[in-house]
Amino acid sequence: MEQGNNLQNRYFESRKHRYNRKFLLNPPVHTQVETGSLINKIPRKFYDGEVVDFGSGNGRLTIPLLKSGFRVKAVDVIKKSLKELTEISKNLGYKVRTYQKLESIGKANVVVGCDILHHIGLKKYSEILYKTLEEDGVMVFSEPGAMNPFWYFYITLFADWKVEKGLFQCSLWNLNKTFKNAGFGRPAIYKIFCVSIFIVCRKVLESTKSHTILYCYEVQ
Repeated sequence: MEQGNNLQNRYFESRKHRYNRKFLLNPPVHTQVETGSLINKIPRKFYDGEVVDFGSGNGRLTIPLLKSGFRVKAVDVIKKSLKELTEISKNLGYKVRTYQKLESIGKANVVVGCDILHHIGLKKYSEILYKTLEEDGVMVFSEPGAMNPFWYFYITLFADWKVEKGLFQCSLWNLNKTFKNAGFGRPAIYKIFCVSIFIVCRKVLESTKSHTILYCYEVQ
C-alpha cells in the first residue's frame, strides 16, 4: 500500500491534478450540491464548532465549511495543497489550521471528507478515525459508489486507474466490514444507488451497553 500512497502523493503534487482554483471560489453546481449535502448532514448541535476536513486538498470542502461558520482543521499529506488552502482562506478573510497527519489533531467531534476514503488504506485509517472521534461524535464522507457503473466509465475515460483503484474498497460490504472491525460495532447501513454516496458514521455509547456502535447511512 505504501507504493500506492507514494504514487498518489506524486500525482497530487502536480497542480494540474489538484482541484482547479477558480472552482474553489465559484464551484460548479454538482460540487455545490455535493458539499452542501455533506454539510447539511452534520448535526446541528455541532454547528459553529470545529470540524476536521480529512483529505482537504486545497479546499474543495474546507472553503464551504468556513463559509458556513465552522472552524476547520484541514488534514492533507500534500504540503502544496495545504499552502494553497491557507493562502486562499486568508484572502477570503478566514483562518484555517493545517496538518499533514490525522494523528496530529487530537480528538474531534466532527470529521468530514470528500472523495478521500478510496485514496487511503481504509483499514489503517478506520482505526485512526475511531481513536480520533469523540463519544457521540460524527463522521460524514462523500464517496463514489463502488457499485455504480458510471464511475468505471468515468475513470477509464478521464482519470487514472492507478490512482483511483481504491474505488473497489468503497463497496457497501467492505465499508461495513472495515468500520466494524475497527471497533465501531454493529453498523446499520441504508443503501441508495446514486452517483455519489454519503456515509454518515456516528460514534455513540449505548445507555444499556458498554460498547460503541457505528451507524452508517448512505443517502442521496
